[in-house]
Amino acid sequence: MNQIEQRIQSAIQENKTNLDLSSLGLTSLPDSFLRVAAQLEVLTLAKNKFINFPKALGACRNLKVLILDKNQLTDLSGIRSLQKLDNLSINDNDLNYFPTDLLELKSLEALWMNENLMTSIPQGILELKKLQSFSVTNNSIEILPVEIAQLPELKNIHLSGNPLKTPPIEIALRGIKSIQGYFEDLSKTEKEKTENYLLTIAIDEYADPTFSPQKGRVGDARNLAKVLENKYAYRSIELYNKSAIEKNILEQLDVLVSETKESDSVIIYFNSQISDAYGYGYFSYDKKKIEEQELFSAISKMRAQHVLVIIDFHY
Repeated sequence: MNQIEQRIQSAIQENKTNLDLSSLGLTSLPDSFLRVAAQLEVLTLAKNKFINFPKALGACRNLKVLILDKNQLTDLSGIRSLQKLDNLSINDNDLNYFPTDLLELKSLEALWMNENLMTSIPQGILELKKLQSFSVTNNSIEILPVEIAQLPELKNIHLSGNPLKTPPIEIALRGIKSIQGYFEDLSKTEKEKTENYLLTIAIDEYADPTFSPQKGRVGDARNLAKVLENKYAYRSIELYNKSAIEKNILEQLDVLVSETKESDSVIIYFNSQISDAYGYGYFSYDKKKIEEQELFSAISKMRAQHVLVIIDFHY
């Protein structure tokens, strides 16, 4: 009986929950492993020659700790089956990306991924709500996602040996509190940035044939939008003809009310028709009259420091 079989047989006979199969040159697990898999809570497979995640590990339904350090792993497909896993160590492997299967391990409290080839961490890291310790030293990570700072239980993070730019490495090395502070400050700065909004409403033809068509309104609006977008970075919302119904117009005004902040600027361009037959007002494509009071009531609620309204109407 070889050394691998001896260790497995011993674990079965003594009903052990801990099995060490490290330094045995393994590239796969023997069939006999399935006889011990279900009872294991701690498994060490370090210093072997695994390239892919061993499929037999899917039978370890009670496994809590898995150590796969110093292998040649490039893929962890299948690890999601280990739903009770709370401690995973895969240091010194050949992972050149963060395996998405790891994001399915909702019980993970400690994740060690040092000495790999990863260049990024996915935003989905936020799925690991129980994660307390996270180590990715000596990889090639340049940017941390803001979600790292939002992990509710994360207390320890190790990032040395990465070419970090966001946050700067000197901040990242101070730990999770400094990282959280960096992203909080960044968020405040983003909120303080001036945004320019443009809402263009133009109607060439109405659903009601008694409203005479007048070509060129939509073209004028589009030209204005193009200039303001390209030269002044305005965020454009465009409602033309059939899209310029009353419901859409009022909804977009509400969007501007909710999204704008004090440092912003807003331009509203309304190229419409006023009809004596239906009374004074600005008319949507579906012939709904938008009262001037209704229009300017929405504008008065906007927090933007500058609001310019251009009314270009026709009788």
